[in-house]
Amino acid sequence: MRLRVYLDEKQMVEAHTEASQRHQVSRLAGVTNQVISDGNPISVDFVGLLGEIGFAILFNAERDKTVSARSGSVDFVFNGHNVEVKSSKHTKAHLLVPAYEIDGKMTVKEYCHVYCLMIVNIDERHVTFAGWTERSNIINESRLDYFRGSTRQSFVLSQDKLDQLDDLTAHWLQVMAKSKGHKVELTDAE
Repeated sequence: MRLRVYLDEKQMVEAHTEASQRHQVSRLAGVTNQVISDGNPISVDFVGLLGEIGFAILFNAERDKTVSARSGSVDFVFNGHNVEVKSSKHTKAHLLVPAYEIDGKMTVKEYCHVYCLMIVNIDERHVTFAGWTERSNIINESRLDYFRGSTRQSFVLSQDKLDQLDDLTAHWLQVMAKSKGHKVELTDAE
C-alpha cells in the first residue's frame, strides 16, 4: 500500500524558492553537487525538496527548513533513528544512495538507519511514498553499481525490493494527514 499526498500551489512555490536558495548557497560554499541524474541541478534539488515535504506531511515529521550549505546530511530523525529521503520524478525509479570512499571502504557520509523513496509528479502536484528499507539492505557492497551509466557509484535498490506500509499503518497515516487538512489517498504500486 502506498500513500500519495497532493501539494497546493503555495507549497510548490515555496519549495521552488527554497530549492533555488539551497542550490545557490551550497554552490557558493563550494559543496560539490552529488546529483546522480543528468537533470538540471536546480530541478533535481526541487524534486528532492518536494519529496522531503511529502514525507514530512505523510509521517507528521518536522522538516529542517534551514537554507545552508550541506551535502549528505540526515533528512529526519524519528525516536533517535536517522531517516534519509531520496526522491525521483520517474515512476519506476530505483532507490539510489551516493557512495563515498571513506577509509578505503565504500559507504555513505552520514549514518542512516532507514532510507525512503518518494516519487514526485510535478505536473499533477503529488508525492507518493514508494517504500523504505533498512540500512543493511542497501548499504552493502552487493548493492554498489554505476547506475545506468552514471560516472559515480551508488548503492542501488529497485522499488520491488522496498518494504511497503501495512494497510493499518497506511490508513492511520492517511487519517492523521487528512486531519491536518492535507489531501492524501491510498494507491497501489505504480
